[in-house]
Amino acid sequence: MVHRELMRRIVSNLPRYSANWLRWLVLLGERAPDTEQPLPEPAQQPDTMPEPGHVQPAAYAVSSLFLRRCYGQLTSMPVEDLHLVTGIVVKDVFVLDELVQLRHIRRSLGGVHAGPWQIREGLMLMAGYGLRCGALFHSHPGFGAESTHPSSVDLHNHAAWERAYPVIGGVFGRGGYVRFFSASRPFEVRVHGEKVRRLDDDDLYQLEI
Repeated sequence: MVHRELMRRIVSNLPRYSANWLRWLVLLGERAPDTEQPLPEPAQQPDTMPEPGHVQPAAYAVSSLFLRRCYGQLTSMPVEDLHLVTGIVVKDVFVLDELVQLRHIRRSLGGVHAGPWQIREGLMLMAGYGLRCGALFHSHPGFGAESTHPSSVDLHNHAAWERAYPVIGGVFGRGGYVRFFSASRPFEVRVHGEKVRRLDDDDLYQLEI
């Protein structure tokens, strides 16, 4: 089994690998591409990473200015876009305040795709600063509040992430709309600042743009 196939196998089986999945991406990143090396079972490796599910808070805070910057980057082109989001945890609240762009992702009007190499690069950048991923923000090409509903693909992807490394999602639609979501994990988002209003839907906001 070649190197890239091992990467694909890990990413497609995130729930089985649970919290070990980031370590496997790191381990594979240290091997030469396209070489035949067996992938050891997770139990053979020392469990040095904390279980993300035990340390990831369910409350998030974000500023309206940061959301405005995210909106500007994610909707700068007609195609969909995707970024990871990180920050710091203060008194059990994850303060989201930094976008981590993913390089060489495939984008179109119908969707956006980041492969395991791009994900690993973004996660390792965070890990190098002692940070972890707190959210996945992406854009939809439509206008208005309805364009921010997560698709079945979005929910499927988040279900895999949440089993192994809990995150929340944010969908940005043209017109300044952003909706936060998860597949099944309870969460709370607190948006601080002005030039933003919360709509009837608890997790839907509109920015002044």
